[in-house]
Amino acid sequence: GMPPVDARRCWMCMLSVFTFPLTCGFVGQHKRQMTLLVDEVALLEGAVFSAHWDRYFLLFQLHLAWIVVSYVLWRQIEA
Repeated sequence: GMPPVDARRCWMCMLSVFTFPLTCGFVGQHKRQMTLLVDEVALLEGAVFSAHWDRYFLLFQLHLAWIVVSYVLWRQIEA
């Protein structure tokens, strides 16, 4: 057997990697919907939309941080 703490670290690493395509899909879906809903006239007039700091971008960054932290914790198991 594996100690429970090590098992949790392994599962956290696996879940973070396997759910990453879902996060990318959600972000892509949101970006597609936003470009379909944006008024073309407003774009031609020079309206600026804050697409970089929306909640899905933040979700994506948090998921990447989860992957990195999981990997670092997983590497500590081997040490």
